[in-house]
Amino acid sequence: MIFVVICVGCLAVYTYYAGFRRRKSIPKLFYGDSKLHEYIINKVPRLKEPYTPPWGLGNRHVHTIICCLEFSPLNYKRENVHLPDGGLVSLDWLDNEACLTDTSPVLVVIPGVGGGKEGINKVCKMAAGRFRVVVFNRRGHCGSLLTTPRLQCFGETSDFRYCVEHIHRKFPNAAMAGVAYSAGTAILSRYLGEYAGRSYIGPSVFIGSGFDLPEFEAMGTVYEKFILHMLKTSLVKPNEHILKPVVDIKAVYNSKSIEEFEGHLYFKMHGFKDVDDMWLHNDPMANVDSVVSPVLCINSLDDPICVAGNIPYDHFQRPNWMLVTTEKGGHCGFIENYKLESWAGKLAVDYIDAVLEYQDAGEEDITPKC
Repeated sequence: MIFVVICVGCLAVYTYYAGFRRRKSIPKLFYGDSKLHEYIINKVPRLKEPYTPPWGLGNRHVHTIICCLEFSPLNYKRENVHLPDGGLVSLDWLDNEACLTDTSPVLVVIPGVGGGKEGINKVCKMAAGRFRVVVFNRRGHCGSLLTTPRLQCFGETSDFRYCVEHIHRKFPNAAMAGVAYSAGTAILSRYLGEYAGRSYIGPSVFIGSGFDLPEFEAMGTVYEKFILHMLKTSLVKPNEHILKPVVDIKAVYNSKSIEEFEGHLYFKMHGFKDVDDMWLHNDPMANVDSVVSPVLCINSLDDPICVAGNIPYDHFQRPNWMLVTTEKGGHCGFIENYKLESWAGKLAVDYIDAVLEYQDAGEEDITPKC
């Protein structure tokens, strides 16, 4: 009996200190000196206020799982965009047109690896009324079926570029900003570098960025198994018939790791020789030195997927790059109350607002041209 009491007591103490204790901590900022960053820090008080997850969400795994729950889905209007090679992507426009004008800024949101709305709905809801919100869905993702045997790699930007130009043609007088989650940050990061100065997209926010995607794919945890299952069932299964000419479907289903899965799925399709060749063409950090748009990265130091050890702190000495880290938050979670509202989502919207106001105030022109 005494042994049982001791075990229960130890478990309670461990639970308290490992995750259920509410710990207030001020976010840490890393950035290069510039008038832009000085303006943002003065304009966005959330950067200097403590972030505290609700009681019970101090544990990074619990936090990561809970942030994916969605109790109040939003209404979107889907627009299919036909690509020059016959492929198809979709844009989901948040249904909030009534309060917007032709000059209302457009917020382009890129989901993570699974492409679902779980998690990103929080930032979309916060941006509603202030921005025209649109979600970019990659080929074959989020119910958008393939029309050609080609998928978009993590860092491939051509499909995204086509959609950004399409959005600009629809709203030529509107500023454009971006928010990307997890693996989706690879697309936005490479895009801003490849099309520096002509990207159309101004202020951008990366939430839960992995920075080094080869490390992301080697995580070797229960999360990897979950992601593998999700990709096999939601991406490969609905598109089996059109993928068969370029993919060994059986080998894809038998894959035991994300690296193995990607090898069977992408190598032949894109002509990659091996995994090193694939990441040479998809490295999210390959062109970051060319990025001219203001960028805010938000990372949690307890992220179990995109781990803190991959954060390139030295990179954030640049005048247009800012990093915010928190002690808690899980992977892309940052839940701050029992309404499951996202602290990072609110910060993302506040940051973009501040950058756009900085430009409107007549300061240096930081909006990328066409």
